Amino acid sequence: MGKVLRVYGDYEASLQALRQAMSLHLSTGGAPLDVLLTMQELTDLNWDLGDYEEGVAISSEALVLARKTQNRLIETVALNNLGGALLYAGDADEALSFFQEVDQLDPNLQVVAANMGRAYLSLGDAARAAEIFTGTKSFFDLARARIAQGRFAEACRLYSEEFKKWEMMGQREIFLTYEIGMGLCSEGMGNKDGALTHYQKAIGILERIRDANVLNMRLGLMNASSGLLKHLEPFEGLIRLSTAGSGGWSESFIRSEFTHGRTFTEAIGRRRGSLRHLLPAPLSDEDGRLGEEVAIIARETNRAYFRNDWKEAAGLQSKLDALKRRHEALMAKLRAEYPRYGWAKYPAPIEASAIPLRPHEVLIEYEVMERVTRVFVVRADCALHVLDLPVTRAAVSSAVLRYLGSFTRATGISELASFDPRAGHELYKMILKPVLTGTDNQSRPLVVDADKVIIVPDEVLGILPFESLVTSVPESLQMPSGPHGPVPVGVGYVADDYDIAYYQSATALATQRTVPRQGRAAAGMLVLADPVFDPSDSRLSGTSLVGARPSADEVKTMGAVVKAMGLGGSRKGQAESKVIGPDPVSILPRLDKTSVLAQDLRQKLFAADRVVTLVGTSASKSELLKQDLRSFRYIVLATHGLLGRAIPGIREPALALSQVGNKELGEGFLTMSDVMGLDLNADVVALTACQTGLGRRVSGEGVVGLGRAFLQAGARNALVSLWNVSEESTVLLTERFFLHVRDGQTPHEALRSARTDIRREGFEHPYYWAPFVLFSE
Repeated sequence: MGKVLRVYGDYEASLQALRQAMSLHLSTGGAPLDVLLTMQELTDLNWDLGDYEEGVAISSEALVLARKTQNRLIETVALNNLGGALLYAGDADEALSFFQEVDQLDPNLQVVAANMGRAYLSLGDAARAAEIFTGTKSFFDLARARIAQGRFAEACRLYSEEFKKWEMMGQREIFLTYEIGMGLCSEGMGNKDGALTHYQKAIGILERIRDANVLNMRLGLMNASSGLLKHLEPFEGLIRLSTAGSGGWSESFIRSEFTHGRTFTEAIGRRRGSLRHLLPAPLSDEDGRLGEEVAIIARETNRAYFRNDWKEAAGLQSKLDALKRRHEALMAKLRAEYPRYGWAKYPAPIEASAIPLRPHEVLIEYEVMERVTRVFVVRADCALHVLDLPVTRAAVSSAVLRYLGSFTRATGISELASFDPRAGHELYKMILKPVLTGTDNQSRPLVVDADKVIIVPDEVLGILPFESLVTSVPESLQMPSGPHGPVPVGVGYVADDYDIAYYQSATALATQRTVPRQGRAAAGMLVLADPVFDPSDSRLSGTSLVGARPSADEVKTMGAVVKAMGLGGSRKGQAESKVIGPDPVSILPRLDKTSVLAQDLRQKLFAADRVVTLVGTSASKSELLKQDLRSFRYIVLATHGLLGRAIPGIREPALALSQVGNKELGEGFLTMSDVMGLDLNADVVALTACQTGLGRRVSGEGVVGLGRAFLQAGARNALVSLWNVSEESTVLLTERFFLHVRDGQTPHEALRSARTDIRREGFEHPYYWAPFVLFSE
C-alpha cells in the first residue's frame, strides 16, 4: 500500500503505511529481505520528497543490517540501494564505488550495470554511459545520455518509443521523465512550442502532487528528480524560453522569481499556526478549509491520472481548477486586507518594474541553469537588463567549491596558506565582473561605484560571500606571516569597493519593504551565548545535571553532529570513522569567548540600555522563548549553527542551544521552523555561529538559511556567518559591528567598518572577515 500511495503522489499516507509495515516487520521478526525492501521503499519516498540525505541515512542503516545477515543476496541488494541513494544525493563518485563493489559480488546484474551507467552520466561521461545503457536496454536512460551528447532527435525517438511501452503502468516517474525529457530534446532541436508544451505538462503533474500534500511534504519537491531529471528543469525551461521581445525578459524574471521563492514559501507556510490570530476566525477557517479541499481533490485527480482513467481525471481536474481559483481569490484578499499574514503565506512573484528599489540601489538576481547562467539586473532608474553568461551549472559549482575549499576546510592557522586568490579572481571574472562592467541598451553602466548592491543568489552561489571575490591579484603573490596567519599582500576584494546585501528573492524584498509594520523597538538587546553542550562541563558542578548520561536519541544526534562538523567541531577526517560512545566528549566545542562577548556588550557598549544575557544553562530554547522578543532592538545568538537536515528528527537548519537537561530532542535546537514562528521587531539579529548561513541547498532557490528565516520573522537585518569561523575574530567583529551601529551607522556601513577594523588588527586573511554577510532589506 505504501508503494502504491507513493506512486500516486500521496506522500503522507505512503509514509504512514511504510512506517506501519516496518513496525510490523520488527515486532513479528520479519524476514531480513522484507525489512530491507521496506527500507528501500522509505528511501524511494525520501527521493520523491527531495530529502536525499535521509535516503542515504536509511540506506546506510539497511546496509549495516544486511551485513549482519551474512546473506550475499541481501547484502548485494543493500549495497546497490545505498549506491542509488548516494547517486541521487549528488555523490556520483562514492555511488560508483558501491556499484562496483556489487558488480564484483555478482557481475551479471543488469540493474547494477544500469546504475553504474547513471553514475558515469552524472560524472559527465555520456559516451560510456550510453554504451552501458545500450547493453542493458535502459532506453529512458539512453535518451538522457543522448541529450547530454547533443543527439536530440534520437533522444526524442527513444522517449516516445519507451513511453508507449510503459504508459499504461501509470507510474508518476514515467510520466515526469517523459515530459521533462521530451521538453529538453524539443528545446535542443529548436522546437520552442513543443518544448513549452512538454514543460507545462510536467509542471502540471508537479503542481498536482504539491497540492495533494501537506506543507512538510512539499519542501523538497523542487529539488527532487525523476529519472535523474530534476523537477526544477521544466521551470528553468520556461525561464530559458522567455527571451527578449514582447515582454519576454519580464516573463523570464517572474518565472525566475517563482523558482527562487517556492521552497521558501512552503517553509513560510509553517508559520500559519503562529499567525492565525491576525485573521478573523471565519477567514482563518475558510483558508484552512479551502486548502484541505484542494489537497483532497488533487489526490483523487492524481490517482485517476496515473490509473489512466482519463474521463474521471478530466472531471476531477475541472473541479480542482475551480477550487484553486477560489483559493487564489482568497489569497489575493488576504494579501490586500491582511498583508502580514497574506504575504507571509502566499507571496506572489513580483515584476521587475514593481520592485521598490531606492536611489543608488541595484538588484542582481542569478538563475544558474544546466547550460547557461542568466543574470537579471534591476535598478530604480533603469529598465530590466538581462545577461546570459556562458557558464554551466557544473562550472559554477566547481568554481565556487574550489574557491571556498581553502576557507571551509581550514582547521588551523597553518592551513590558511592554501588560500588561492587566483581562484577567487577567476570566479569573479566568471560570474560578477560582466555585471559590474556591463552596460544597458543605452550604454549606461549597469552598476556604478556608489551603488548599494543586493544579491539574489541561486543554488551554490547561496554559500558564496560575493564580497570575498578577488578583483585584482599582484603578478607575484606574497603571503608573509602575520599575527593571525598568512597575509595575502596586494590582493583586491569586491568588499573594498561595494556595499553588498543579500535576499532570497526580489518578491521577498518587496514584501519586506511594502507590508505595513510597527515602529522599531525603542532599545534593548538580547544576547544568547556560550551554551552548555557537554554533561562534564564544569559549570554544571553541584547540579543534578553533571555527568548526565545521554539518551539514545541524544547519542544519535551527536553522531549526526560529528558527521556535519567533525569531532570537536573540527570537521577533520572522515566523520563516519568516528565512534560515538555513551559518553561523547566535546562533540560541540564550548564557545567560552562568547561569554566575554555577552559581558562586553552588556557592560561596555550598551551599559545604558536594557541588556538581557542568556549564558550557560540559560542559553536554552525554553529560556529564549520566555522572552518578549518583540521588545529587543538587537538580538545576538552566539552559538553553533548546523547544516540543514544534518540532525535526525529535525532535518532542517538549526542553532545548537544548551544540550543538557532537555527532555526531548528538539529542545536542544532552534530550528528554521521555530524561527518562522517567532514574532520579532529587531533592527539586527546577529548569528555569530559556525556555518549558520549554510542552510540546505535548494536547487533553483538558493540556500534557505536561518538568516532569511529571521528576516521573515520580523528582523530588518540578519548578520550571518557562512563557514566555520575563528571564535576570537568573530567576537571582535561582532563587538565592532555593534559599536558602529550604536554610534549611528546603518548595518551595511557597520559591517564594512567592522571588517576594516579587524583587518587592521591583523585578521587580514579573508577567512576571518569574509564569511560575515548581511541579509537585509
